[in-house]
Amino acid sequence: MDKKVIIARAYFEAFHNGNLDKVFTYLARDCAFRYGKQELGLAREEFLSNKEMISKLKFETHGYYLSNETNNVLIDFSFTTQDSIVTRAVDIIEFNSGGKISKITVIPNG
Repeated sequence: MDKKVIIARAYFEAFHNGNLDKVFTYLARDCAFRYGKQELGLAREEFLSNKEMISKLKFETHGYYLSNETNNVLIDFSFTTQDSIVTRAVDIIEFNSGGKISKITVIPNG
């Protein structure tokens, strides 16, 4: 398995478990984050400010894919809210030259 896929998988599993301390070990200090059409922000700030909401989501991962063109990792997943609303989404995980995650783009379906 590709090293980037291994890192993306470890990051996403830590995120699922709400372990932000572990999540942050995979991120570059200035890792950018965008959900849907929101403005680009810093992942650490976004995750910390939404920690309670994130902890209430239930995640299911459907697959990890390495893009041959960009070397980004795509994560196909869904999450369920407390109100039982299911959203399918894709994370696009970009890496810096040091192997840290430098940008996370979440594209929700719908």
